[in-house]
Amino acid sequence: MQTTPRKARHTPLALTAWAAGASAPCFSSHPASPLLHLLRVALAVACLTMPPLAALAQPTAPPAAAPTTTGLKIDPTQVLSGVPTVGAITMMPGETYYGPGPITVGYLGAKKQLVLPSGAWVLVAVADRPSLHTSAVPLVSMVFAQFREGRLISLMSYLFSSRTVRVGHWADADECHNGNAPGTGHKETLVHGVARACGWTVHQTRMPQVDDPGWAQAPAVVQRLGAAMPAPPLQFTRAWATHNSGGYVAIRRADFEFPKAAGAPPDATLDAQAAQAAQAAQAARAHWLRQYLPFMLEGLDKRVPAHELEPNQPQQPRIRLTLPD
Repeated sequence: MQTTPRKARHTPLALTAWAAGASAPCFSSHPASPLLHLLRVALAVACLTMPPLAALAQPTAPPAAAPTTTGLKIDPTQVLSGVPTVGAITMMPGETYYGPGPITVGYLGAKKQLVLPSGAWVLVAVADRPSLHTSAVPLVSMVFAQFREGRLISLMSYLFSSRTVRVGHWADADECHNGNAPGTGHKETLVHGVARACGWTVHQTRMPQVDDPGWAQAPAVVQRLGAAMPAPPLQFTRAWATHNSGGYVAIRRADFEFPKAAGAPPDATLDAQAAQAAQAAQAARAHWLRQYLPFMLEGLDKRVPAHELEPNQPQQPRIRLTLPD
C-alpha cells in the first residue's frame, strides 16, 4: 500500500499537480554551473507562476488511448429515449459526452461541476438517493459508460449533494482520509483550505460490492446497448471531495482493459504476465488519480478552468482540460 498526502500551497489548485512536474525540466535542462545559478532560479519561478489555463487548458487533441467513439451499433439516445432523469441535472440518459471536461449539476445554490475523463462517455443511469445522515441529505447518482469498438471498457459514476446542506462530516470520505487504501492499493490525498479530497485505486479479481441505485442499473442498460459487463479482473478507483460548507462529490471508476506491461520476458508464465499487467494498470490509474483530485476540488466551487461539455458534440471546446487516461 502506498500513500501520497499532499497539501496545496500558494498556487491555484488546478496548477498544483502540474507545477511539480513542470519545474523539474526547467532545472534539469541547464547545467549546474555557478554562473547560471540566477538563470536557473528565474526559470524555476517562471515555471511555477505560469497561468493555470495555459498549463491545463490547451486545445490539444484527446489522448489516443481514450476511445473517441463508442463503436456501438445502435444509437444510445434512441434506446434510452424516455428513460426518466432527475431534477438536479439537465442531462438525459443516452447522451454522449466527449471529455475531458466539466458538466454542471445541482440545484440553484448548490451547483457544482463534475469532470469527465478523456474519451467518449455515454450517460447510462441516473437516480436519486438519500445519504446515511440522521437528517438525510438528497444525493444524485450518475453513471457513464465508455466503450471501445462496441465493448464496455470502463464505468464512471458520480454521487453528489444536489442541494445546499450543512453537514460537518461524510463518513465515507472521513474513512478514506483516516485509513489506508484497501489491499495493495494506492492512496492519494489533497487539502486546500476548508476543502479536501481523498482517493484510492486497487486492482481487484472480484467485482466490488456497490450500494448505489445508479450503479445497480448500469449492467442492464449496457446490455440494452448491445454490450456486456466484462468479467474481472478490474482496476477499481474511488475518490471523494468535500467542503466544510457541506458540498460533497464521490466517484467510482471501474476499468476492465489495462495497458500492456512493458518488458515482460517472452517466456513469462500467464500468472507473471497477469501480475505485470496488474502493476501497470495500478500505476496508470494512480497517476490519473493524482491529476484528477485537484479538479474534483475545483468542481466543488464550480471553478474548473475549461468550457462545459455539450451532449453529443464530439468537437472539443475551445478551452479544455489536459488529463491523462
